[in-house]
Amino acid sequence: MAAAASPTPTKALPPLRVAITGGAGQIAYSLVFMIARGGVFGDRAVDLRLLDIEAASDKLRRAPSLPKRNFTALTRLDQNRTAGMLAAKIGVPVSMIRNAVIWGNHSATQVPMVTFATVEEGRAVETVAARLGEGGERWVSEELVPGVQQRGKEVIAARGASSAASAASAICDHIRDWVMGSDGRVVSMAVSSDGNPFGVREGLIFSFPVVIEAGGAWRFASGFTIDEATRSAIEATQSELLEEREAALAATA
Repeated sequence: MAAAASPTPTKALPPLRVAITGGAGQIAYSLVFMIARGGVFGDRAVDLRLLDIEAASDKLRRAPSLPKRNFTALTRLDQNRTAGMLAAKIGVPVSMIRNAVIWGNHSATQVPMVTFATVEEGRAVETVAARLGEGGERWVSEELVPGVQQRGKEVIAARGASSAASAASAICDHIRDWVMGSDGRVVSMAVSSDGNPFGVREGLIFSFPVVIEAGGAWRFASGFTIDEATRSAIEATQSELLEEREAALAATA
């Protein structure tokens, strides 16, 4: 009997070079282990480059030559906190929560939005509002929204440092979806506001609900209408970002 031929080995991909700024900080201390064990890029080998602040500043001088769409900022930590509070309130795993999103800045003015959030159990989809029942809207406005907005401050007050591990985990979620795609899921990511359909001023890095294709191409999510109260909150966080932008430009002039 002839022996079966051995399968031809698949050519391994070259290591992916990954730069982490603030490499000596608490968040990076948690993040490097998550990346190294495959938490972002799976089995692909990575070549980690940790940069200190001075080195990172030097690299950023090249930023004007890069497309605006190549820049994103993290609001996934805030989305994860929002989904976590919803899941705990209605008694389901956090993995079942969809379409809980963050608008605006990563600050106390951010706008957590659960108007279109759903609970997905297998093929069954139910709105979070239906699960919350009577008093749900009040709980969202009085507990969930301020709870997410102030969570970072509370953690620092409790432990004297930021929530490094949860921030590192959120960075992994953010980068994994940006590189691999969000598989049709809506996620929160601060991106260039240019061309957005939500009425936000252009020229900002602003958190929106987005959908990401494999390879990093993202688009603004559809189906998110904005009521009057949410519009007012979005305008407040927009004003804060405009002020921060002007202060940054003045400092570098």
